Amino acid sequence: MQTKITYAFIPEIFLTMCALGHILINSLCLMNYSIKSRVLLLENVAQIIFILSLTLLLTSNTEIEGFFVNFLFNVTEGSNFVKIFSLIVSLLIFVPVYQNFKIQKLSFNEYFSLYLLVNLSLLLLISATDMISTYLVLELQALSFYIMASFKRQSVFTSEAGLKYFILGSVFSGCFLFGCSLFYGLFGTLNFHHLSFLFIDSMSLSYFNDIYYLLVVGSVLITVLFYLN
Repeated sequence: MQTKITYAFIPEIFLTMCALGHILINSLCLMNYSIKSRVLLLENVAQIIFILSLTLLLTSNTEIEGFFVNFLFNVTEGSNFVKIFSLIVSLLIFVPVYQNFKIQKLSFNEYFSLYLLVNLSLLLLISATDMISTYLVLELQALSFYIMASFKRQSVFTSEAGLKYFILGSVFSGCFLFGCSLFYGLFGTLNFHHLSFLFIDSMSLSYFNDIYYLLVVGSVLITVLFYLN
């Protein structure tokens, strides 16, 4: 069973290793001041396109080994289709991102490593089947976005935007966890599939009207974080 789970998540494992390797390579390249920033930018662009293309190829060839109900993530045919679509969109979006770097003459090499981490968190979010795994993946994505929002360090506006985004993200993360605690207190589980069955069964019970408002509050608190991200 563990082997099947590992095979099902080969694209995510590959993208994780590439993101870590990309950070290491950039740190070593930046130590060599003789490398021109334009050459390093082109190298980063080529690396990102190559890595995302291989991830797309691995995702399209992933065999569905089953449905992992008790696991924090699962792989289905529907989730694989959404992953393929998301990777294609990421590759298309990368073209205007590169053009923007050329126009503004930016040389933020860490940005490309964060771009890989955002795509990794997106793939994991699509496969998430539990509120805890969803929260952890959203936090990984949000941390990357915090840095991206304040990437232009010499600009006061980007620094202010990054700080405001971080504060709002912290507040809404607390709201999400409070909403999860309400659902766990009512149903005793945070698994999406278990919650759907329990919610349908509870609608026929006499005490459903008593917990209705708690369900509404919990749903609103959880939805807020998805809206923010």
